[in-house]
Amino acid sequence: MEKSENDKKGFVFIIDDDRASLDIVEQSLVKYGLNVKGFNNPIQGYEAITRSSQSDCECIVLDLLMPELDGFSFIMKLKKEHPEIEIPIIISSGNESIEYIKKGLELGAYDYFTKPLTKDDLEVTLPQKVKNAIIHHRTNKLLIEKNKKITEDLKLAKRFMLQLLPDLAQGKQDESKSFDKEHLQKSKSQFLYEYRPFNEIGGDLVDIVENNNSLVLFVVDISGHGISAAMIATFIKAEFQRYFFEKSDIKAFIHELNSTLYKLFFESFFCTVFLARYDKISKTLYYINCAHPPATVLSNSGMYILKPTGTLLGMFEDFTCKIKNIKVENQSILSVFTDGTYEFSVDSNNQIFGLYRLQSLAKVIYNYYFKNNQIDLKKFHNLVLMSLDKYSNYNYEDDFLLFNMILD
Repeated sequence: MEKSENDKKGFVFIIDDDRASLDIVEQSLVKYGLNVKGFNNPIQGYEAITRSSQSDCECIVLDLLMPELDGFSFIMKLKKEHPEIEIPIIISSGNESIEYIKKGLELGAYDYFTKPLTKDDLEVTLPQKVKNAIIHHRTNKLLIEKNKKITEDLKLAKRFMLQLLPDLAQGKQDESKSFDKEHLQKSKSQFLYEYRPFNEIGGDLVDIVENNNSLVLFVVDISGHGISAAMIATFIKAEFQRYFFEKSDIKAFIHELNSTLYKLFFESFFCTVFLARYDKISKTLYYINCAHPPATVLSNSGMYILKPTGTLLGMFEDFTCKIKNIKVENQSILSVFTDGTYEFSVDSNNQIFGLYRLQSLAKVIYNYYFKNNQIDLKKFHNLVLMSLDKYSNYNYEDDFLLFNMILD
């Protein structure tokens, strides 16, 4: 039968200038099944540790009072020159030197023992301390490896999630396609967005389907963060693309999506949604807001706030919502965002920036450019973004999604 990780023999380095003391400790540990290397010279011991791979040595038994390189200097030198080496160190000193022990522990030693060692110390206490240190080392090493794997997976998932967002750089547009890398550039619509997940990946989503006479905009904020929220976002995006590839009824889609989410996840997840269809011929924006932060339409005649018209999606089986619409003026800007764009602290008293300030900020910036006959979506978008970054000092507390689009 294969031995478990904690049953395998550990490799222990003993560093002590006192040959007799070193031999006693070495014999004690070998007797209890541990591999041991002894060093009378601390410099040679240091060089052996730093030359070896970290897996060769799993515990260091270190005397504090040695010539050339004492135990304190040994620990500090190892931390400074090789911070990547995280091997537990058990320090030792005489009974009368408890202050030395205290100092060694403050420098980062894992454990200690005092000399001279009793028979019980040699047969029970010391071997157990060393075994515990080895288990700690292996467990910590395993956690580091797992965290590294999780981090790599998150980065890969982030790259995947970014592929789900509209791409402003490449591709071509078919008659009716979603804005992925394969389908874009020749769109007559102008839009910009900024997406910053709170973790490596998040649960905010924006997508567009466009044909010659209309477009459908879909913005979602899924409860929670991380991989689970990202997986739900992937599923919802696929449902959106599947439906609007052939159909255009936004209310029917919302009801269908709510029913699907409720059956699959049954209150485990919910989301807020802003879904809109813009008719380019009649210049009418039809929209459904399912408990999402109010979107805004900025125009010469004022700012129109598109308040919620329905409840959370996926939370209730008996879902209700309404479609509303507004006529759109030339050079209007539709601004849609998730709550992470304005729910951040602006001072030490944790005062929240808030929705009203975001709306007011967008209105002031729009009016400035309109009065100067300079409605430039890029300038508008970047100035709103720069202002938010300044107020927040980049300390956002949730997934951040800001989407702006010219409706012309």
